[in-house]
Amino acid sequence: MTKYGSADSDDQEWGDSVAWKRAESSSKIKKSGFASRIFTITVGVEKVVFAAHEAYLSQSPVFKKMCNGKFEESQTLQINLPDDDPTVIKVVLQYLYAGDFSDIDVTDPKNNAMEIVANTTGDAQWYEMIEVLPDIYITADKYAIQDLKTVVIDKITSCIDIGAQPYSFLIMAKKVYTAIPDSDTEFRSYFRGSAYDLLVLTEGRDKMRSDVRVCFDECIYGGGTMATDIADVLCVFYKKYSNSDENSSWETLVDLD
Repeated sequence: MTKYGSADSDDQEWGDSVAWKRAESSSKIKKSGFASRIFTITVGVEKVVFAAHEAYLSQSPVFKKMCNGKFEESQTLQINLPDDDPTVIKVVLQYLYAGDFSDIDVTDPKNNAMEIVANTTGDAQWYEMIEVLPDIYITADKYAIQDLKTVVIDKITSCIDIGAQPYSFLIMAKKVYTAIPDSDTEFRSYFRGSAYDLLVLTEGRDKMRSDVRVCFDECIYGGGTMATDIADVLCVFYKKYSNSDENSSWETLVDLD
């Protein structure tokens, strides 16, 4: 992904470092984490049941309040998440336990958290992940798991070839934009940089360029923060390609006030 007008070779390393730090943290928790209280988590209208240790759940500030505060959950050791997707919560728990997630099973989310710990290796099923990654990002934001949001963006970058899958990219982004607050600069920065890259890739490819511009126009007509960000990207892109100075224009995308 291009950021601020120049290729950023540190994107992958940044994502990997976040995952590594979380894995190291989870390893430290493991020494005493399995001795902490076990909570039963009932998820979705299907009422899929997971089990997870308090020490691991507490890495989320939201779950930590449930476990340690004066809430009913702390007394009953039961957490109900009726509005969440079992597949997504399974991934969140895997991340809290292992510091990363590598595989998403969209057909059978009924493994509990202890089983998930043993299932962190192997190749990711990218064709399944691209359907679920936006929901994982939204849920990570909901439960204030900031590091997971960074890892999800890294995986989205790995999953989507924006030049070959521009529509998947825009559909995914639209889904996230409808759920995140305007203050979520992390995803907005990712989107703006990727949208800019997409415009660059379509130069000289008339049919694809026309289709992408139509999609951009539809997003702009829909209004909201995504429309504002697309309009900014288009302005910077046109300015850059009509100006001999290739480095000055993209700087306007840094601030997301």
